[in-house]
Amino acid sequence: MKKVLIIGMIATIISTQANAQYFPKPGCTTGVGDWMLKKKDTLGDRGVGDNYHMWENGTVLKVKFMAGGSKVLRAKVMECAKEWEKYANITFSFLPDNSPATELRIKLGKGYGHNSAVGTEARFRKQNEQTINFDTLFFADADYYIASLKKKGINPPYNLNQLTTEMKADPNHWNEKELKRVVTHELGHSLGLLHEQSFPGVVKWNKSDSVYNYYRETQGWDREKVDFNVFEISNQFYTNGTKYDPKSIMHYAIAPWQTTDGYSLKDNYELSDGDKKLIAAFYPKGKTESDLAVAKVDVTNVGNLKVVNDLVRKGIVITPSFDVKTNSKIEKFIL
Repeated sequence: MKKVLIIGMIATIISTQANAQYFPKPGCTTGVGDWMLKKKDTLGDRGVGDNYHMWENGTVLKVKFMAGGSKVLRAKVMECAKEWEKYANITFSFLPDNSPATELRIKLGKGYGHNSAVGTEARFRKQNEQTINFDTLFFADADYYIASLKKKGINPPYNLNQLTTEMKADPNHWNEKELKRVVTHELGHSLGLLHEQSFPGVVKWNKSDSVYNYYRETQGWDREKVDFNVFEISNQFYTNGTKYDPKSIMHYAIAPWQTTDGYSLKDNYELSDGDKKLIAAFYPKGKTESDLAVAKVDVTNVGNLKVVNDLVRKGIVITPSFDVKTNSKIEKFIL
């Protein structure tokens, strides 16, 4: 089984006022795994998701928060989860922090960026590891804290250290619009959705030195990794359900200089009609299985490993037992 992650458009910036210092606004920083499945179906009029990492329809996902994050902020995350539940036959069940086993684990803190495991890829994370990260520093209402600095007689330019100090002294002032956008986006990844800008044949990326340098400076990627993670990604995944959706919550902003034809988009802040249709197609209410489900094989609980030197075969024979789950059928194999 492969681990699959996805990339984000990162290091865009926001300004608060004309005379204010710019504060960074990180995008989704999950990166495409090196072992990603190649050349899946990429038919035309579809929205983008990873069929191989969708949860079973009707799943109740057990979720807990890792240490950190205020009650106020946690409540906002849970509220965003309900948006997806309106349209998908899926439930986010938030459990106490000390719950021993969960599918999803959310870390609210600083320094981890915004990122998520893609759907069932979360199963490969240890129970003491988060599957979703939110960098709460960048949820701050910068306008509020800059106004606070001005009231204290502190003149611009301002920096992140000053912002952080103000947040510690006067917490829980959030940019509600940005918080909702990021949280809803990452929870979409946790359900198996991919970035809409990965849609085949839509974004004509500018493969110039400026773009390569941008990712080298912001991500530390060499040219080969940029080619794989940015330019070639649209050919790697199943695409399903709707046409290309520039209004999707899963679409990140694109600057004109990043494309050959000047194509650009600003961030989206709400679930689009396409998002609602796609997630409903993956997790249809009133059905046991999605029409978009693909054949999947999960191998788990490998045990009773035996290693025998077989003189007849002139080699070592390894005979484990394991569970194989093929969609909804589970069998025990002893080889």
